[in-house]
Amino acid sequence: MDTAVTLLETAFVVALCFATFMAGISRTKFHGDESQWIATSHYFESFVQGDFGSDVWGTSYWTLTQPPVTRYVIGFGRRLGGFRVTDLNRPWDYGASDAVNRATGRIPSPGLLWWSRAPMMVLATISGLLLFSIVRDCAGRVGAYVFLALFLTNGLVVQSLCRAMGEAPLLASLAAASWWAVCALRSWTGVAAVPNPRRVRLWFALVGTQLGIAGAAKLNALPALASAAALAIVAAWANQAQRPRREVRHLLWTSLIVCVAGLITFVALNPFLYRAPWRTVTMVQHRLHEMRTQEGERPQSHIRGIGPRIEALWARLFRDDSAMAFTGAPVLYFASALLGLGVLLRRASAWLRSRDQPAGPVVVLVFAVTTVGPALFTPLDWSRYYLLPVVFVILCSATGVAAAVDFLRLRFASPRPAAVRERSRVRRRRSSRRRR
Repeated sequence: MDTAVTLLETAFVVALCFATFMAGISRTKFHGDESQWIATSHYFESFVQGDFGSDVWGTSYWTLTQPPVTRYVIGFGRRLGGFRVTDLNRPWDYGASDAVNRATGRIPSPGLLWWSRAPMMVLATISGLLLFSIVRDCAGRVGAYVFLALFLTNGLVVQSLCRAMGEAPLLASLAAASWWAVCALRSWTGVAAVPNPRRVRLWFALVGTQLGIAGAAKLNALPALASAAALAIVAAWANQAQRPRREVRHLLWTSLIVCVAGLITFVALNPFLYRAPWRTVTMVQHRLHEMRTQEGERPQSHIRGIGPRIEALWARLFRDDSAMAFTGAPVLYFASALLGLGVLLRRASAWLRSRDQPAGPVVVLVFAVTTVGPALFTPLDWSRYYLLPVVFVILCSATGVAAAVDFLRLRFASPRPAAVRERSRVRRRRSSRRRR
């Protein structure tokens, strides 16, 4: 019975996510960056054909600006739609007007744009399902459905995940890595399970591999490898009293396995790094230089000072893109997110003390340090840079709402104590005697 319910619930979540993002593809406004991603998706053909000596893998703006996994995803989608390299548009020119870009062939055709976005729709659906499962582990079924509602009605989430850009591959990879991490910690700390160190290491190797894919989609995901390694160390430290010392030592070595698996995957997916993996440092430096250039070119988007940053965070996280548009909604949203964060911290602390607690909260919080934290200090007030913080706030808010619902249910639905029931009976008897 439980299996049937789980399958029905999974099918419902997948169908709802797929329908939402399918509709979002046609409603989402075209972004100039999509032109650049689609135009450079010819890297997909060079990669799958094994043409690693091609000139396209030499040092250039396109090999330095971002790793190529997003281009592979777009290339796969457009090939499914029958679009080949000869059908590609030219990269967008931000120094020219929309009319000039259109006249010079820098806007993809409607069919090419749709098929380039199609795999993002699939990845967004996978993200929704995985995050739903993680929130259910953190906050129960009520929290999971509240999360799903907030996630699918958030304008920034739907727009970002429907575009042919790096956000959908990034979020799907991070969500998958988080889910593997939950499975790893369950396997290690479960009460009924006899932990198998090899199985635990396999789970964590999957975490590292998935984070390598995330880093090969967008560079800012690479620091998450430190979070995954920290999870293995925290798990060993928290359970050293319950597990033999030999098993704890194996789990400590697992932190190294996570990093090695992630870095190998990151390099394997990018032939630009084959001859010199240390070019990763050059890529990071180039990315930082590009952001400084963008600050100078778009001073109106540059965040200066604490006050403007707080204002930008409030607008992006709690006001502008939330589906709750009534008066006082941002304050209510903030309060529920703050409550949820407190609940997650308390439950993560309980997991550290007792191995029979859900592992979801500790995974979410540890990963948030390296994925959500840095995004809060972005120098540019661009909406897509806030995707991960927005998703984290939605998760916290759903947890807070679920905790409030649980409190109210226990407060008003719990049976009255025996003394209260006895006093009630006495009052009813006295009232009955008076009426007689």
